[in-house]
Amino acid sequence: MPGKFARLLAKHNLFARLGFNFGEELFFPHPMELRFVTDVKSAYGKYPMGADGYAFIRAGKEDAALRTARSSGLKARIVGNVEEAKEGRTGVELKAFNEEEVYFSGRD
Repeated sequence: MPGKFARLLAKHNLFARLGFNFGEELFFPHPMELRFVTDVKSAYGKYPMGADGYAFIRAGKEDAALRTARSSGLKARIVGNVEEAKEGRTGVELKAFNEEEVYFSGRD
């Protein structure tokens, strides 16, 4: 289901920026995923593109969350932040693996 992450954020009037110098960049897609990419926006809307999931962590609790994830054998990174929507901009904006900027409003 394309845009499911963006729709969830838009429903709660939230906006996320991912992969824009928040410590670390987004995970690089698995090489097999790249074989199915027709365009970057479609790819991020339909495929996990290197990330099996996202976790929302309260500000100030990032280190503890990273330790917990890593102690369970998971690869974890801080790749963005979520904030209240401003000027009606909801959903997700991300910098893709190829540096292309992609926006999903979550209202489409």
